[in-house]
Amino acid sequence: MRLYDTIYTMKYILPIILLLLSFSMANDTYMKQIKVIDRCTYLLEPLTFKSLGLKGINLKDFEAQKAIRACEKSLEQHPDDAHVQFLLARAYTKGTSVKSQMGIPKSVRLLIPELSDVSPQYEKGYYLAKKSCQSGDLGGCDLLAFYSHKGLTPSKYSSKKAFLLWFWSCKKGNLKACQNLSGIVERGSYVPKDIKPDYLYSLEACKSTHYPRACEVLEDQFSLRNYPLDEDTQEYVFYNACISGSSNGCYRLENFFKEHNRTDSQKKYHDAIKKSCNSGSAKSCQTLGQIYAELPKNRVNNILASTFFEDGCKNGAERFSCWYAGHYRVYPKEGIELDIDLGISQWEKSCYIGKNAFACYDLAQFFIYTDNMKYKNKKNAIKPLERACGYGNGYAEALGCEQGIKSCCKQFK
Repeated sequence: MRLYDTIYTMKYILPIILLLLSFSMANDTYMKQIKVIDRCTYLLEPLTFKSLGLKGINLKDFEAQKAIRACEKSLEQHPDDAHVQFLLARAYTKGTSVKSQMGIPKSVRLLIPELSDVSPQYEKGYYLAKKSCQSGDLGGCDLLAFYSHKGLTPSKYSSKKAFLLWFWSCKKGNLKACQNLSGIVERGSYVPKDIKPDYLYSLEACKSTHYPRACEVLEDQFSLRNYPLDEDTQEYVFYNACISGSSNGCYRLENFFKEHNRTDSQKKYHDAIKKSCNSGSAKSCQTLGQIYAELPKNRVNNILASTFFEDGCKNGAERFSCWYAGHYRVYPKEGIELDIDLGISQWEKSCYIGKNAFACYDLAQFFIYTDNMKYKNKKNAIKPLERACGYGNGYAEALGCEQGIKSCCKQFK
């Protein structure tokens, strides 16, 4: 390459290299603040650092009692560690409710502290976040900005303070702060006119891989606004939103591939939803189950379909995943082991939690017509039939009326 060409190329490449280097150094700043890696860190650290074995916690799976106890113990052992202070503050701030865990009876939940409801403890959280931030911890300042933005501080609401804290923390390498900053930069007279467009902060966080949730946020923002993202960037954002567990991200990725006729789109999409399922997306597991269920019926496809439906059922897609999973266990196909008790429990989840009238009807039909005398019991069919009739299922109304259930007869007539 001629000297002129080299200089010309470096003119454009060098700024990019310097930007990446400065960004990497900023990330190092955050990582260097993590001096204690223990149970508290694994349960609460929001950013992903593979070199430290930290995967970044999605608070959808947050268990408040467990996290609070672990971080209180960690703070006792490391009272002056600013990052531990931040993690405990994060646990206090989040709190949780286990009302969604309907598969576990309340009598059982009360015996397990990790499953007990915990209301957010904002006063404790604010005190520790402030203390952490004053010591220079980027996580603590990000959380303190949240308190200011939501008006949870003694001095109440201050979006200007929130902006300054998020801006500083973002510039120092806290990608979660960058994503939070994206939601505030277009508001208020306190924001400098020459600041970057809001979406670029989420895009920066998304591309860093240290805060995958930023891709989910950016995907949501993209669906509401017409951001000037090129095709490759759109694919990157939708793909990463999908694999982080966002069902909306997977849906948008699928539509993107359809619109752009990519030759490798099917392989990429399947890869993405598999990773999304592994990240805990029940809807993605259900989608995978449906894909394999529609393929030729053989041992391998049957096992894969059943497995993914059961994963979706366990992760929260009770309405349909549990219904499909139950069929594979009660009426097993090649390669699937008969497990009627498991199948019935899956149908019950679909019926009572997922409010799926078809699952209620199938459950009732099984109890009435099965040849297996262990399970044949018309009394057990009454409750699911009543539920299915209440949902307006015509087949259930006819069967329920035939079985003498008055509530079904009224609707059937």
